[in-house]
Amino acid sequence: MYAHPNPVRDQRADRRYFEELIRANREAVEVGRSDAADDEGLRDEDPDLYAHLLHIYRTAAFTVTNASYSIGDPLSTITEYAVELIRAETIFRRYESLLPDGATFASHPADYVGPLQVLSLARLLEIDSGVDELIAATGSQGMDSIYDFLARPDRVESRVGSSVVWPKPYASLLEYLRDPASPGPMQQFLNHWYNQNRRGITWGSHLTIAEGDRRYSGYWCFEAAAVVKLLQADDSSYRDNAYYPGELLMRE
Repeated sequence: MYAHPNPVRDQRADRRYFEELIRANREAVEVGRSDAADDEGLRDEDPDLYAHLLHIYRTAAFTVTNASYSIGDPLSTITEYAVELIRAETIFRRYESLLPDGATFASHPADYVGPLQVLSLARLLEIDSGVDELIAATGSQGMDSIYDFLARPDRVESRVGSSVVWPKPYASLLEYLRDPASPGPMQQFLNHWYNQNRRGITWGSHLTIAEGDRRYSGYWCFEAAAVVKLLQADDSSYRDNAYYPGELLMRE
């Protein structure tokens, strides 16, 4: 039997669970890629259904990428999945922006966290391809200073804005971003990140794995690690936090 070279990073589920989750969602990604091509003209025939299929596509792509980190895959494998995720997120957000009730950061926490985490993964994995298109498709620049920093990381810290769409828990991350010399706000952010994201659809899903629930792919705060990477900050005081994907800051 093939032995995986790395230990499982997330101990809330076992290797077999994550392997099956990745397999099933890779299949869903293949279907989603075909749906996004819209060879049957569904986009014009049934826009709501087309938007739903695009959401399934980006969700499957995120699940594969997230679970790949959880199971202990090398960064090269995670990067391969993340490239597909960026594409899926961009297609979904681009189409959403055309709908009368298209989502913005202010619509729901999930509409904020989704593109924020995908952009964070791009920065962590140093992926450039498709990132400008993702930022343009999200179309929420100027609404949130954390996202704006990740979108344009060449900005100096003194110019980081003060706007945050969802203060719970992101006000603490913005406070850290504006003053990275003090680790306290980042520690507070990571300590409260999970509980203050309880409106997310996967919140608490690790508790129902034994019941057959297959939504859980790991709880990882990619946005925290991306901020640290771009600031080249010292993360020694919170590196062991259960939600902090610190291994994404290491290059292979």
